Amino acid sequence: SFLEAKPLFEEYKTKILEASDQTAIIADSPAFVVGSSGIVIHKFDEKTATIIARVDVISKNGDKATIRFETFEMLSQVAFPDTGVKPVVGDEVTINYLYDRALIITPNQAVYNEVTKKYTNITWVHPDIVAGYLTKLYRPNPDKTIFQKACYQNAASLIFFAIKDTGYFVDCHNFNTIQS
Repeated sequence: SFLEAKPLFEEYKTKILEASDQTAIIADSPAFVVGSSGIVIHKFDEKTATIIARVDVISKNGDKATIRFETFEMLSQVAFPDTGVKPVVGDEVTINYLYDRALIITPNQAVYNEVTKKYTNITWVHPDIVAGYLTKLYRPNPDKTIFQKACYQNAASLIFFAIKDTGYFVDCHNFNTIQS
């Protein structure tokens, strides 16, 4: 039933098992695919924690997955210094972070209605908000960077593109297709 429906992309939380400067190993799960993104949270003490990195899943092998560290830009604030903290063994990783919020790009209202009715567990950023943002920038043909900024401003990690007869869920951060 509707109340028992599972989200399309569930958040998956785990700990870093092994870490190097650029990558780490985490436990694998069917909850995420190669190309998914997420975050690393570092706890300083029982009350203080912060996001220190964004990650991309770059491979899966057996019961382990490899993630690559990237700069977390979603909450970028030039007035705050970088923590300088690098991910280490034991830090918490959340894959599919904010995959329950998405921008939606469709050719018409009928397709928009069809998609939003099918994927009810996603909070959709209304296309008029995205269109307004693009109009403000005078960018009728947005590129990856513009879409990323729109995602960051709307706390979304996915974009749904309806192109011809196919829908694509694309990660805002790395532009990998997560599902079609």
